[in-house]
Amino acid sequence: MLAQGFADAAPRALTQRAAVYAVATVVGYFGMQAAARALTAGLLPPPPAPGPLEWSLIVLAVASFGLVALVQAMFPLWAHHRAAAVLRVHLSNGCYANAVFDRLVGGWSTRNAS
Repeated sequence: MLAQGFADAAPRALTQRAAVYAVATVVGYFGMQAAARALTAGLLPPPPAPGPLEWSLIVLAVASFGLVALVQAMFPLWAHHRAAAVLRVHLSNGCYANAVFDRLVGGWSTRNAS
């Protein structure tokens, strides 16, 4: 939504509306976080300091989101290539993870005993 609202070809009204919604979302998010912190002050223990595992998971999450954003931004440049078309088919089908999990748990499904 933000990419369309802030695109160069976007109408001025759409850009202004996108900016207002973005600011309202940020203010609402941080306002609710401050309210939750004020409501729970003294009731909850402080969170533990993150260890090496937590930091590695944080880095992995941020890096994967950054990679996805980069690929989405660059995909229109690769759209004409055959490999991109093949990749798009597999990604739109979730790399067939559902078929793999169905086979893994297929033995647990109920079957009619006739």
